[in-house]
Order: sequence, then structure tokens, then C-alpha cells
Amino acid sequence: MKPTILVPPVPKKPLLLYLTTTDKAIGALLAQYLEEFRKENVIYYISKKMLAFEEKYSPLEKTCVALVWATRKLRHYMLVFKVLLIARMDPLKYLMEKPVQDGKIAKWVLLLSEFDIKYVTKKYVKGRVIADRLAHYSLEETEEIQGDFLDKDIMGIELESWKMYFDGATNQNGSGIGVLLISPKGTHILFSSRLNFLATNNATEYEACIKGLQAALGLGVKELEVYSDSSLIISQIQSRWKIKEEKMMPYHECLQKLASKFSKIQYQYVPRM
Repeated sequence: MKPTILVPPVPKKPLLLYLTTTDKAIGALLAQYLEEFRKENVIYYISKKMLAFEEKYSPLEKTCVALVWATRKLRHYMLVFKVLLIARMDPLKYLMEKPVQDGKIAKWVLLLSEFDIKYVTKKYVKGRVIADRLAHYSLEETEEIQGDFLDKDIMGIELESWKMYFDGATNQNGSGIGVLLISPKGTHILFSSRLNFLATNNATEYEACIKGLQAALGLGVKELEVYSDSSLIISQIQSRWKIKEEKMMPYHECLQKLASKFSKIQYQYVPRM
């Protein structure tokens, strides 16, 4: 592969981030298009071989991995420039719309929240070709993404209190849950999900709380403040009210187990406005 000449970025002009993934590798290229010269300059390029567990991800999840990894490696550029993301799939839409089932998606959302990234569909041939070739030439370079940055980035905030708001509702169209996690630095992680089974209002509230606690634990949160407008659920969680419905006992026991994994957790009832 012929070496590409690298050029420093011009201030106040957006950068182009090309991402390419294969079954076993990732390629990324950071560039900048200068309209006045009708020229695209290459700023930096990187590649790596995927680990075994990453190879099992879906194509869209691999694109998410590639994006998060690229932001860590190219952080000093991407923090000060607006970035236009060019990839075959839109990982940003996927991350914003997918319900959080564990900490993986929540971590990706959190780590990307500090960057100004926008997905675009424009086709810049030069950058795409180079990124494709990088992915194919990286099969000897292996790197553990999670060990490289996830714990490091979250460790500085995990000992501070996070906030969690949860809600659940049931109507003639079905049941759904919603959860909002707020980091000590003000980062908002919002996710919702439709339940694929019939559930009472109380059950959906418990489902929402459980999903929220699971996501918080996945992020490494140690101290959590939990808020809800359901006085019944909050009172039952705090053991101030007895649980009369036998079907709710497994939910309560699950919450107790999850709560025991936090160093500090507080529940508070917030009246619906």
C-alpha cells in the first residue's frame, strides 16, 4: 500500500471520518475536504484486527465498535472539530433507538456523547477506498478495545452519584418502559422499549426499574439516586408497603439483588406534574 501524505487540519472546517469493517478488521480514516481547492486532505488513518468476541457482533454493532474505537484513538482531533461520519451503516441512529439490555450500548452512548458527530450519506471516493484498504491490511494488529478505554473513561465518574428516572405504562396498544440515566457531568442516556408480553401497570414499572439498574451497573455506576412517580413501587422497594400481589414478588427480589451491587442507592418518589 503506497504511503499517504498526512496533512494537519485547517481550523473551523469539519472533518470527515470514514469507517470500514470487515468480518475480522476495522479501518478508519480522518480527512478534511477543502472546497476552495476542491481537495480532500488525509489527516490520519488507523486500523486493527477484531478480537474473537467482536467478530460475533452484527455488522451494525461492528460499525459502533469501530466508531467508539476511532473516537478514542483520534480524540485530540475530534474534540475540537465537528465530524461528518461516512460509513455504510448509521451507528448513531442504532445507538439512539436500540433499547439498552445491558451495559454495552449504554457505554457506547456515554463515550460518544462528548463529540459532535453527524452521519452523512455523501460518498467521498478517495477516503472510502483508503479506509477499505486499511481494514484489509490490519489482520496482524489486534487490540482490546474495552480494556483500552472503557474502564479508564468511566472510572473518574463512577464513584459520584448518578440519577435514574424510570416509568412504565400499559394501554390498549401494549406495554412500554422508559429510563433516563444522568451522569454527574450531566450526560443524558435515554432509552425506551416495548414489552412483548402482557403486563399490568405495576409490572411495567418494575420492568423499567430493573432495566435501569442493569444499565447503570453495566456502566460501572456505584452510587445511584432513583426517582419515580409511582408511590406504590417506591414504597414497596423501600419495604414500607407490603406486596399484596404474589406475581410482583419475583420483581421485588430481582430489584433487591441488583440494589445490593451498588455501594449506595436511594429511592425517591417524585409526583407527576
